[in-house]
Amino acid sequence: MHAAPERLRTIYADSIVEAAKKTNDNVIIGSSYLTKGIVYYSLKRHNLALDNFVVANNYISRTNDNYLIYKLKYHIALVKYYLGYYDEAISLLDECINYFKKDASQPYLNSLHSLGLCYNRQGNYGHVTEINNLGLQECERLGIKKLEVYFNHSEGINEFYKKTMLPLYRKFDHQ
Repeated sequence: MHAAPERLRTIYADSIVEAAKKTNDNVIIGSSYLTKGIVYYSLKRHNLALDNFVVANNYISRTNDNYLIYKLKYHIALVKYYLGYYDEAISLLDECINYFKKDASQPYLNSLHSLGLCYNRQGNYGHVTEINNLGLQECERLGIKKLEVYFNHSEGINEFYKKTMLPLYRKFDHQ
């Protein structure tokens, strides 16, 4: 499905959901709707992604599959970030960080990175730097060097905003 041309991905996702429904297994059905939501998210069709995440939640919330529960929370947080609901995204990402930190290194680092992006949008640049520094330390500790580039990139963007936005805030504070 992920290797298919974009125009076919939703068709494959629909087929996955239909096959999953035949199992009557909440984990499988919920996971299929989560996958379908991820496909829509990748196509930048965020409202359809969120619709599928809500349906996925109806199934996944009836399970004891904590990894899947937090994977869904992470993806809902991404949509919330994109739609500008930063406080809601931050709350979900904090939950994800606390869960993934124990046993899921890459999702933990992805959640940290996304949290930094949310705080950047809120103008909390100092906190973003703290998160990026933690992310780089954790990449080193966990031996996942390939994710360092995301934290470095985030910090570069953050530094740009510090230099362009903070002087504007200071200018208006004195008026």
